[in-house]
Amino acid sequence: MLAPRLLVVLLGIAVSSTVLANGRFPASRGVSAQADSWMVPVTFGMLVSNDGGSSFYWLCEDALGYGGTYDPDHLVDAQGDRWITSFDGIRVSRDGGCTWNAVGAPFDTLFPGALTMDSAGRLWVVTAQAGVDNGAYRNDDSSGAVFGALGLSSPEGLFTSIAVAPSLTSRAYVAGFVIGELGLPEPLLLSTNDDGASWDPLPVDAFDLGDQPTLEVRAVSQADPDVVFVSVGRTPENGGDVLYRSVDGGQSFAEALTMVGGIEAVLARANGEIVVGAGAQGTWVSANAGQSFEQVEGGPLLSCVYERADGSLLGCGSNVAPDPLAIGSSSDGRSWDSVLTFDAIAGPLECEAGTPQRDSCAELWPGLVEQLGIGGDQPDAG
Repeated sequence: MLAPRLLVVLLGIAVSSTVLANGRFPASRGVSAQADSWMVPVTFGMLVSNDGGSSFYWLCEDALGYGGTYDPDHLVDAQGDRWITSFDGIRVSRDGGCTWNAVGAPFDTLFPGALTMDSAGRLWVVTAQAGVDNGAYRNDDSSGAVFGALGLSSPEGLFTSIAVAPSLTSRAYVAGFVIGELGLPEPLLLSTNDDGASWDPLPVDAFDLGDQPTLEVRAVSQADPDVVFVSVGRTPENGGDVLYRSVDGGQSFAEALTMVGGIEAVLARANGEIVVGAGAQGTWVSANAGQSFEQVEGGPLLSCVYERADGSLLGCGSNVAPDPLAIGSSSDGRSWDSVLTFDAIAGPLECEAGTPQRDSCAELWPGLVEQLGIGGDQPDAG
């Protein structure tokens, strides 16, 4: 199955029975948090908390600069500022979520394929704009908004994922694709060992790719920069997604986990464990750094997973029984407590007049209350 980000690039740019105006089911699509500043992309906009997850407020897509089926990359930096990818580049909010300002060049003309933050707080972006040179960029101080070009440049490649080694921030891995002769994506995988100055291609012949593959860098071990996890997304007819593990910096790979459907999230924890969220296929945990995995009995149907600085986990659940959490928390990846269900959203984020959130989103709130059962009973799971 083609990833949503890849579908957007190629086009140029179970849950509840409730279907939203954009045709999507209500679902959490990610979570990032630093101290009191949290953000949760959802299929109906964004939820933000400015009190450490005690209350969540809603922003509509008009305030964020994207829409439809697009799910942004997102992060919260050490200052509590929130960053997202959008249709018009990289946006940042420094006021709790009311305004989202585009950072401008070079992303005013280059579509951001992926955004991440390394352990030193630097932001890395790779681009995926058809018909132009794409590459990698970095903001060496996330409190600013100036991104400099790194040594990756390709007139044909479109780059859609990036991961930086937590223990060695001069090491990064990038995946993407070129369009082959038959009009189908052919995967690319590269790495840098010198802080982005130069990039070396890595072999992709070990991957069982299927007819329409997508290759995504998922995680790097927090202790060993040579241990990297890459997933191959395939159509269900071709066997579902496969997670691969390399212990030699991407020179060779071995299958680590094969699913019937999609792999939604992969997290390399500080304690060495690997947590995989596989949506309807549940939660899987490796206690031996990814050599083998066990399914968590009764675990949530995770579609995202995030580790906080204190080692606790946050994850996206399905929001309906038997998995009644939109965002959950865990200390071990095996047992989870609910942090948020959609019916407990506190309201639209209150912003000043003249902001898209105030002028466009507030009038949509009553309809969302009815659709999600906010303040009352949740919609029937069908």
